[in-house]
Amino acid sequence: TADNLDIYLGDTACIWKLPFDGFDAHGIPNYDMAHAKMLLSTSAAQRTQHPGALPYPVPGTPNIFMVDAQGNLYTDIDYSQDRIKRGHSLLDSGHSIIKLSPELKLLWEYRNVATSMGAAYNTAISKPGEIEGICNFTGAMGRYLTVGSYYGQYHVLDKETGLYITAI
Repeated sequence: TADNLDIYLGDTACIWKLPFDGFDAHGIPNYDMAHAKMLLSTSAAQRTQHPGALPYPVPGTPNIFMVDAQGNLYTDIDYSQDRIKRGHSLLDSGHSIIKLSPELKLLWEYRNVATSMGAAYNTAISKPGEIEGICNFTGAMGRYLTVGSYYGQYHVLDKETGLYITAI
């Protein structure tokens, strides 16, 4: 959810926004599925059925996503069916992390990554600047975005530029 209590839902084909409709008399948040809006979809047929839905700005299949307090959307994209081989470079290997503005404009793309546990299964622990097997976005604090990966590492990226800062 974003700070405004909207809920974001998605899978490997699309991301939806379910807007917050206020509180009832008992203080319980209200949501109405009739107000749900498809934001992004990999399917042209789905986008035709949902005017305003956009294609993802890079090719591939989205896996996980997160929306920060400012409404920026982060997702990992897998556009290669190949597993990463141990010792091979991750840079431009067919995987990326992208940041989209609240208006769904591509702000940056980080391409030194292997998305998902499956792609990283044959690899070793990440080298500096690499992210092996993104499992989840673990949060955003101030200017920083954190990403958890398959081998238990946490990686810190600069939210504004996509610059890799460190692994923990």
